[in-house]
Amino acid sequence: MNAAASEAASGSNRPTQQQISSGYFGSSRATLDAVLAGGGVVNTLSYLTSADIELIQKATGITIKDGLYYNSNGDQVGNQSDSQGHLTEPGMQAAYDLAQTLSDLRVTGGPHGDASLQNGRAITADDLEAYLDYYAKQNDKPSYLSAVNTIKQAEALLFQKN
Repeated sequence: MNAAASEAASGSNRPTQQQISSGYFGSSRATLDAVLAGGGVVNTLSYLTSADIELIQKATGITIKDGLYYNSNGDQVGNQSDSQGHLTEPGMQAAYDLAQTLSDLRVTGGPHGDASLQNGRAITADDLEAYLDYYAKQNDKPSYLSAVNTIKQAEALLFQKN
């Protein structure tokens, strides 16, 4: 990372070890943008809000802390597979897919470039539906869009809140 990115990221000359190791997880949007503008690396999970993480946990049983995935026992988990290719942690693929979807909405503002999503507005069921509709019409599906069922489950949870 160059000096400008470091200074912008931490307000001093150097980013903290925690910022570097977590990909700036928990940092403000302005910090994330400054790090990227300076050629630094940001964990895409850093764009998630606490409400996004809560939604992922409710929909999948997996939570995110310090830029990493954890199961309900508090154990760090990832996309590890057994010898037959099955994920060893139930819900992990769904959590990953939903996290990537929500991060994409946060980074891009969704199909319509909604600045309020980029600025942390709560993601709604309508936002998720617009996201699915956009990719269906474009026939340009990100690899994580295979989790339509998980996204639909998240939509149902959001509808329950209203």
